[in-house]
Amino acid sequence: MGFFDLVGPVPPPATPLGRLRILSPTCGLRVNAFGFGGLSIGQAWSDYVPALNKEQAFAFLDAWWKAGGVHIDTSNHYQNEESETWIGEWMQTRGNRDHIVIGTKFTSTFRGWSHGKNESANLTGNHRKSVHVSLRESLSKLQTDYWDFTTTIEELMDSLDHYVKQGKVLYLGASNLPAWLVAGCNSYAKTAGKTPFVIYQGRWSVLDRDIEQDIVPMCRAYGMAIQPWSALGQGRLQTRTQMEKLKAEGGLRNTPEGPDQSLLEAQMSAVLEEIAKKHNVEGITPIALAWLHAKYTYCFPVIGMNNEEQMKQNIAAIGLVLDDEDVAKIDAVNPTSFGYPNWFNGDDPHVTGKATSVPAGQVGTIDWVVDRKLYSSQM
Repeated sequence: MGFFDLVGPVPPPATPLGRLRILSPTCGLRVNAFGFGGLSIGQAWSDYVPALNKEQAFAFLDAWWKAGGVHIDTSNHYQNEESETWIGEWMQTRGNRDHIVIGTKFTSTFRGWSHGKNESANLTGNHRKSVHVSLRESLSKLQTDYWDFTTTIEELMDSLDHYVKQGKVLYLGASNLPAWLVAGCNSYAKTAGKTPFVIYQGRWSVLDRDIEQDIVPMCRAYGMAIQPWSALGQGRLQTRTQMEKLKAEGGLRNTPEGPDQSLLEAQMSAVLEEIAKKHNVEGITPIALAWLHAKYTYCFPVIGMNNEEQMKQNIAAIGLVLDDEDVAKIDAVNPTSFGYPNWFNGDDPHVTGKATSVPAGQVGTIDWVVDRKLYSSQM
């Protein structure tokens, strides 16, 4: 590449997926609007999720990479470790490791599938031995010398900071932990000069909104990104036409909820379909993803996919902006109770621009400063 080519304009990406975003106010990583969930890479858990063999997995990862995908989520035990292993082999053969942002996790039963659950007690949990063994094995399987951590608890902040200083871990994140614990970890990290969490991975979708009670406000306060899992309701968001076709094939995939939609799932799918028609969008999954992006600026859902058609439909959500009426209509189908003491303290005025707490009604009129870039695009 010549000098003038180097300093010239950047060509447009192959798809909107290639338009990268800054992860969070506290982390400068460039990632996609949504990440690829590596749970489908492997065949060991084919009784639970639609799985891909190695040839199919490599073909999909090639398509993901070609479309501009750089962000992949996995875990130390997905598909009995086939997920990490195959992703590592794919990056090695394609020579693109330095371009890929990998998020992997520990804590859950590691090697229980091969050693037995009783024999794996010290390979599970958040103690120092567990993280040491898991990190060592994940680096080996992914054929790399560093990774992005995505789970921990307070007692490990010193240990995790040690790995960051070694360069083996680049950034820290928390997954499925209560807000009080993550807040405690970040407060300790700040006062002790350690590395804090920059991202939270948790269950969040139009069907599951519990995260909005404490975790979303906590992430705002600490400048953390949010990576929702189950962002599309684990495949249970289907239009009536899609459900009729699925019922003819045996219903929804094997889940604890059963083969049929619940009343909430059916009602939510109908509203999403209505909004999709309004925006002239094919399918309802782009609307479900756009709702998440409307709720929080630094939001990067991780989505399980097993074919290019699903990937293309999800890419359609990038750049799709729902208006206030759309968001309110979706919220109304599945309203969230914020519980005590949140209802007493009311909305954060730095987010909404108004104070709604009980004490606020006893003071004067205040014009609040709202930072729309730092917080949500929907106030």
